[in-house]
Amino acid sequence: MPLPPGYTLVALDRVESTQEEAARLLQQGKAKNRTVVTAKSQTKGRGRYGRDWVSAEGNLFASLVLCPAGDLSGWGQLGFVASLAVAEAIRKILPPESKVQLKWPNDVLVDGKKIAGILLEIKSDPQGKDVLILGFGVNGVSHPEQAEIPATDLKEQKAEKTEPEAVLEAVMAAFEGYYELWQEKGFAAIREPWLALAKDLKKEVAVRFAGKEIKGEFVDIGSDDGALYIKKAGGQTERIACGDVYFSHQ
Repeated sequence: MPLPPGYTLVALDRVESTQEEAARLLQQGKAKNRTVVTAKSQTKGRGRYGRDWVSAEGNLFASLVLCPAGDLSGWGQLGFVASLAVAEAIRKILPPESKVQLKWPNDVLVDGKKIAGILLEIKSDPQGKDVLILGFGVNGVSHPEQAEIPATDLKEQKAEKTEPEAVLEAVMAAFEGYYELWQEKGFAAIREPWLALAKDLKKEVAVRFAGKEIKGEFVDIGSDDGALYIKKAGGQTERIACGDVYFSHQ
C-alpha cells in the first residue's frame, strides 16, 4: 500500500487498539516519526473521553506517530488537520451529491451522520520526549446502530471504495498535504477550509461538558487554538475549549 514518502506502515491483524499498540512500539523504540499503525480489528478500540469505538473488521483503524515541530500547546490543532484530511479523502470516493461536513472538534459526518473520528494523545518516547499519537477511524462497511450521534459508513453511502487499505491511502495522501501546509503556514491556513465544511456554523447548537450544557449560535473557532465560540441568547460570546456539540435537531 503506497503511503507518502517518509511514512512507515505497521499493518497488524488483531490488537486491543492501534493507539495502545503505537504507544507500545514507541516505548520500545520501534515506532519513529510518521509511523502508521493499522489493524484489521480491535478488541478495545476507544474514542475521545475513553468511549468505546466499535471496531468491526472491514473498517479502518489507524494511529499515526508524529513528532510535530513547535510548542506542545499547538499540537491540538492537528485534530483539525486530520479531520480535514479525512473529509477530503472520503469526498473523493463518495458520490458527488454526498454532503461531507465537520463536527467540532474533529468528527467527520456524511449527510449529518458520523462516519469518522479522531483521537489525539500525547505519549513519551524512551528518551522522555513528547510525541503525538493521532488515531483515526473510518467506518467502511459497517457502523454502530445504537449511537448517541447517528452513524453511517462508506458502503451505506455508496462509496466507490470501502477497503481499509484504499481508504488509508487516500487519507494519508490528503493528510500529508494539510500537515505540510500547517507546518509552513500555521493554523490560519487550516482554519478557513475547516470552517467551510463546519456543520451548523451560524446556527443554534448545544455544547455539553463537565455536566453542563450551553446553548447558542456557533459563530467561530479560535484563530490560534480552534476553541469553539458560542454566542448565547443574551448576546455574550463564550469560548469553549472542549466538549461535545449537539445540533438543534438531535
